[in-house]
Amino acid sequence: MKTFATLSIALLFSAGSAFAQSNDSTVDQIGNDNDATTTQTGSDNVAAVQQGGFGGGLVQSNNAEAIIDQAGSMNEAYINQRQGWAGGTAVSLHTIDQDGSDNDALLTTFNGGNSGEIVQSGDENYARGRQSGSGSVLGITQTGFSNWADVDQLNAPGGDVSVTQIGDDNSATVGQKGADNTVLIEQGVYGGSTLSSVVFDQDGEGNYLEAKMVRSTSNEVTGSQTGDDNFYRVGVRGESNTVSMDMEGSSNRGSWGMSSTWPESADNNELSIDVTGDLNYSTGSIDGDLNVVSITQDGLGNMIGSDWYTTDGVSITGDMNTVTIGQSSDFNTASAVVTGNSNTATITQD
Repeated sequence: MKTFATLSIALLFSAGSAFAQSNDSTVDQIGNDNDATTTQTGSDNVAAVQQGGFGGGLVQSNNAEAIIDQAGSMNEAYINQRQGWAGGTAVSLHTIDQDGSDNDALLTTFNGGNSGEIVQSGDENYARGRQSGSGSVLGITQTGFSNWADVDQLNAPGGDVSVTQIGDDNSATVGQKGADNTVLIEQGVYGGSTLSSVVFDQDGEGNYLEAKMVRSTSNEVTGSQTGDDNFYRVGVRGESNTVSMDMEGSSNRGSWGMSSTWPESADNNELSIDVTGDLNYSTGSIDGDLNVVSITQDGLGNMIGSDWYTTDGVSITGDMNTVTIGQSSDFNTASAVVTGNSNTATITQD
């Protein structure tokens, strides 16, 4: 017979502490060998930990550790860890560290063996992470004002998500399903970022996305990868850039960057990539203003550059350039190099 017990609350500072005023902390544990630690300084902070619980039946949590550390005022942090209906013994570790005012953080895992961390510094930041499956790793770090991060790792065993946002009013939304998916999002790591956003959904196996907005303002990356062994890297510097991509198939690759020289910026550029098929490659590199690039690949073995990392397919330097490349069918290859002002390049292969 299973034993359900409330176990080890390692450290708890709440109302009445010399370091805190009107703070509220709640710990509820069901299962075995669980640990919960909450530390709060400041005023009007709320911390809650639930390990195990009820949801159509008794669900316990074993070998789970939850740590909440908050300093400031009116911050809220919640950790909910469940082992799954089978009980299990896989170790879970989730931590929340907040410093500032009016920050919200929520970590939820529905199965054992997952780990997650949220670190927020500043005011009015929001971070939420949800995990199911097992062996998933989630990390969210936000510094600044009014940043938003929302990550779902559902049925994604072995998935890895890392989101770092430095600046104000940035947002990242990530959804992952499948196995071995990886997301790395960095906004404003060098120089800060304002009003930049990444929205991405991965569904399949072995997908990878890397989006780094460096010293950027109002950049936008929206994409969805569905299929197998997809890979992509997106780098944006400057203002009002838009990158949109939709990939579906197998063994697709990527790599793009709006500005290739620091600290110069690429302004008002738009890049749209739509890939459906197998073994497609693309490359990139844009440096200038008001460029518009649209790439569509549909079929097998299509390539824009000689490889995904060579940046010899669609390379633009200058102003007001427009490149449109459309490929459909098999074994197509396209390369466009545009230098100067007001240039237009169009490649269509069927």
